[in-house]
Amino acid sequence: MDDKREGAIRQAVALDGAALSTLFAAAHYHGQGIGAALLAGAERRTAIAGCTQMTRTSREQRTDAHRVYGRAGYRARRKPLCKWLREGGC
Repeated sequence: MDDKREGAIRQAVALDGAALSTLFAAAHYHGQGIGAALLAGAERRTAIAGCTQMTRTSREQRTDAHRVYGRAGYRARRKPLCKWLREGGC
């Protein structure tokens, strides 16, 4: 990711739900509720599109992000499957 960006959000909406692939606020904005606001906006757009669920994957070491998702009502359902196709994958 470009370290000069202040924040970003990217999601894909399908017929049965949406997958949020990117959501971040620059480090100097952490703790100000920006991530939660971005997440809420993505959820609103997802609901308007008629979707009933939104999924998000996040690496285990991203504990700050997991707290934001947990406060927003996200719960872990299962572990994703991963196959390394080259060194440094997954």
